Amino acid sequence: MAVIVNNYWYFNNILSKEKCEYIIREGEKNLKSANVNTKYTKKDLKKIRSTKVCFIKQQYLFDLVNTYLPVANKEAGWNYECSVIENLQLGRYRPGDHYQWHKDSENLPYDLPHAPLLNGNTRKISMGVALSDPKDYKGGNFQFWFGKPYPVKQFRKQGTLVFFPSALWHRITPILGGTRYSLVAWICGRPFK
Repeated sequence: MAVIVNNYWYFNNILSKEKCEYIIREGEKNLKSANVNTKYTKKDLKKIRSTKVCFIKQQYLFDLVNTYLPVANKEAGWNYECSVIENLQLGRYRPGDHYQWHKDSENLPYDLPHAPLLNGNTRKISMGVALSDPKDYKGGNFQFWFGKPYPVKQFRKQGTLVFFPSALWHRITPILGGTRYSLVAWICGRPFK
């Protein structure tokens, strides 16, 4: 079932509990401290983003995104030209971990001569999959900013896939207990005109 709410589109029950747990187990092997694409000191970075991440390059996950992306892009009315999916990123949030208000794109194209598929493109659509059972953690809410915090309750349901424009402000509130896992990706295309 697909539903549109404000500026996001979601699909329930896309990944089974078993598949979510498998992705978590595979990702746990390679987790490292997260970064952001700016020049912050480690102390300042910790105030903005505190989590562990790793990149996952499994073809079946790219296929999953490619299956649902065209539907969300069309049905939500965005109709963005998209041509490449960045590597998917698994994130692990433990007590105190968070990601403050941010946007995934400033609509500036990548300047990455060493990455020809991304070079010259910009992030247009962001995607997230809730991997954790909501009973496994407290806090860690995914929220948009629409003049005030707007919680996306659907994103707490394990296996739910959410798409939204990368220019929207969003955050993950601090984890109060347990562990939260999610899988995110960014879909890119030529800059908006």
